Amino acid sequence: MPRTSPRLSRTVILDRALEIAEKTDDQPGQALTGRSLGDALGVDRSAIWRHFEDKDDLLLAVADRIIGVILESLPPSASPQKRLEEMFRAFIRTFGRYPFVASELGPRNFTLVNGSTAWERIVAALLEMGVPSEDVVLHYRVFADVMIALSASKAVEQQRSAEERAREFAMARAALYQLEPEDFPHTMSAIDLHLSMTDEKVAEGFLAIYWAGVRSLASARTP
Repeated sequence: MPRTSPRLSRTVILDRALEIAEKTDDQPGQALTGRSLGDALGVDRSAIWRHFEDKDDLLLAVADRIIGVILESLPPSASPQKRLEEMFRAFIRTFGRYPFVASELGPRNFTLVNGSTAWERIVAALLEMGVPSEDVVLHYRVFADVMIALSASKAVEQQRSAEERAREFAMARAALYQLEPEDFPHTMSAIDLHLSMTDEKVAEGFLAIYWAGVRSLASARTP
């Protein structure tokens, strides 16, 4: 007979899944599998799939729980731009604590309750900032897709050790220095800056460009 537990539920499984997946100073974070969860919960892994359809269903539920943590951390009374900036940074920061989850999911439609709440807040903030209703879906998608992509990129980086990151940097730098300066003048003049660019810096650059576009769109709408 498989091992089962009367205390097992979606909530209990998700609680333990977050513990397994979290990256801390003394815990690198683990892959979420039926085996790892079953071992942590003391049940046969088949019991996990009585509460989730498959691994994808589990990962989406874990991601939705993480989004809930993010939403709870956001300032409720800030300006719409500030609210979105805080959400953007919190996605990258918080999903970076769960690198396996973020790197496995990639660009998805998060349609559970917390994911839907996050997207509703993005659209509401953009409308409040003056983005026309006919353009708001595009601007929402640009904002959300870049936020999720950078969160996944940060997660992949977090899964590498410092030694692996340093080795990859050195290999990329050496390869670029093999290029001919006369053929790649702009690349050669900014090799170290390019290679040292972090996801956080990219995020800030994106936000600056994004807000300029939003302000231009809103001002063009003003009579």
